[in-house]
Amino acid sequence: MATSARQTIAGSLIPEGRRKSDLQARVARLRDRAEAEFEQRGWPSPKDEFWKGFSLDALSAIRFLRAPAIASAPVAIPGWIGRLPGHLVVLIDGRHASGAEGIEATDGARCATLARVIGQSTDPALRALGAISSSSPSVLTSLNMARWEDGVWIRISENARAPLIVIAHVVSTHEVPTACHPRVLITAGEGSRAVIAEVHVGPPSKTYFVNAVTEIDLQARAQVEHVRVLAPGDDAWHVGSTHVLQQESSRYASRLVSIGGGAVRDEVHARLSGEGADTELDGLFLAFGTRHLDHRTLVDHACVRGRSRQLYKGIAAGRGKGGFRGRVLVRQGAQGTDAMQLSRNLVLSRDALLDSAPELEIRADDVRCKHGSSTGALEDDARFYLRCRGIGERDATTLLTSAFAREIVDRLSVPALREQIAGLVDHEVSAASGAEEEWA
Repeated sequence: MATSARQTIAGSLIPEGRRKSDLQARVARLRDRAEAEFEQRGWPSPKDEFWKGFSLDALSAIRFLRAPAIASAPVAIPGWIGRLPGHLVVLIDGRHASGAEGIEATDGARCATLARVIGQSTDPALRALGAISSSSPSVLTSLNMARWEDGVWIRISENARAPLIVIAHVVSTHEVPTACHPRVLITAGEGSRAVIAEVHVGPPSKTYFVNAVTEIDLQARAQVEHVRVLAPGDDAWHVGSTHVLQQESSRYASRLVSIGGGAVRDEVHARLSGEGADTELDGLFLAFGTRHLDHRTLVDHACVRGRSRQLYKGIAAGRGKGGFRGRVLVRQGAQGTDAMQLSRNLVLSRDALLDSAPELEIRADDVRCKHGSSTGALEDDARFYLRCRGIGERDATTLLTSAFAREIVDRLSVPALREQIAGLVDHEVSAASGAEEEWA
């Protein structure tokens, strides 16, 4: 994207003739610094330890254009999204399409487009924008700050019990490769509770690039369940990062289901800053066909008596590649930390590859931390048991693989959301099991 285009995007957040507010000036400074950092560092190199195992060389060689405001074909939102309860917000190519102004204050939540609140709101909660993700080592987080056009701000009031909020990130169909950089900011007030789902979808046979950033600010005793479904098109590049800051006795639960895309890189960074903060990071990824799905987590224990649990499960078949690299950092003085990290993987064909590397870095002495990793095939005894009961080889493989995956899906607290996502996972597994070369 040319500098003039970037300036047009940044300038559109400030109406002509209006004096910049403090927030607008701060965002402008953040954009300028982010653009300068990206220009200095450039695209990540495979030699960069943070990007080890996931090359962006092919991506950086493609000339992506800013998505036009009008798509070349009607925008299709999967029907299952519309069947979910609660409130739906739609972003098309990173721009607000509908729903972001429709949540009533009586629901305990307010929702607005970022482009609008930057120019109109003086809410101090917006200070979190750009601050929570500022320590990210990824230059693509900086690229998002420099290039985002619009996004969503969700504010959960103190002690509120908000309904389910679904954010649908939809990429429309265009004749040329396009790029978008959606941004989401979630601020949860003291004692509040919310379930927020982000769903990324796009056309199946088009090349496009999504670079998404979500920041979540949890005040004391706030509880947020954050569900993310990554289902981009088969030729899509998708890079996303979630950055979480937790205060005293807050609880954050991330539930990731990654079931699409040509190349997907997802990161979660959670910083436990207040005493007794609790975080759960669960992930399921299906690296079928030729997909390359890479997942990174960082749980930063910076408080006393913090607790974290991580469980990532990967399934690879065909020539699929998947990876999980998780890091738990226990800082000096973070006594009483209780952290556990597990990675479990199924490899279902000779040409599939799954890589797992959990990591602990402990700088305190009064802690309880452990991690583990396992990778293997389906157990012969389990398949033999099903075969003895008249179940065919293909159906037995499908049943056992779906059961392995459902442990993550079953943790979703909203029944309707759990049911719809379980259906997506079962469909993916069933479709893959029908291709003999996938499961040989």
